[in-house]
Amino acid sequence: MLGRWATNTNSASSPRARATTTKSTAARKSSAEKPKKAAAPRKAAATKKAAAPRTAAATKKAAAPRTAAASKKAPATQKSTASKKVPPPSPLPKLLGILESQKQLGGASYPPTIARLAELAGDKPTATISALITEEAKARVLLSRDAEGKKKPPPGTTLVLLADDLQAVAQSDRLLELQLQSARKPDAPAVDLAQLPKGLLPVLGRAFKAALEQRLADRRLPRTIGALIGKKPLFFFLT
Repeated sequence: MLGRWATNTNSASSPRARATTTKSTAARKSSAEKPKKAAAPRKAAATKKAAAPRTAAATKKAAAPRTAAASKKAPATQKSTASKKVPPPSPLPKLLGILESQKQLGGASYPPTIARLAELAGDKPTATISALITEEAKARVLLSRDAEGKKKPPPGTTLVLLADDLQAVAQSDRLLELQLQSARKPDAPAVDLAQLPKGLLPVLGRAFKAALEQRLADRRLPRTIGALIGKKPLFFFLT
């Protein structure tokens, strides 16, 4: 019996037996590792799924302040657009049309005073003056007196004429009557020729004085005005 047991023991510890034992052990380890490897992708997928909502939530939170900021900026843009007022149309075309119509009437209608032009336009004299002293207006319209100085002349003593009519107005009865009315005084109704152009724009004053001298030479004056001819001619209204 002892000899048989010894033989069996030796056979179990032989190289073939050892190889068989090693293979079975390796098979067990591989079968134990397979579930772990299979579980790894599941964990990764679960991690991705769990992280996805967090990422979406984080994106929404990050976008929320931008959206709020954009919504705040939008009303500001609308307010700035609404605050920009459209400038009113220029009154110059209307005033030019009135001057043309008054010119067609002639006589005492043209050139009108600033006060009369403002009345026809339905505006105040100050608004009419502001429209007539712009660079655009100066190229087409002349005022008989300087309306931009510190001492502004009364609107009733300043004529408004088209720039092309300067010579015609300088020779007109209308300008002579208005200048004589403005220059005379209760105690001195007769006015020297040299005093009549005072207050006029230089270019109009020179043309007006030359026209007066020619009138005296031709003895051509309005029916309402008389003159004393001499070294210093005097002009006065006839009663």
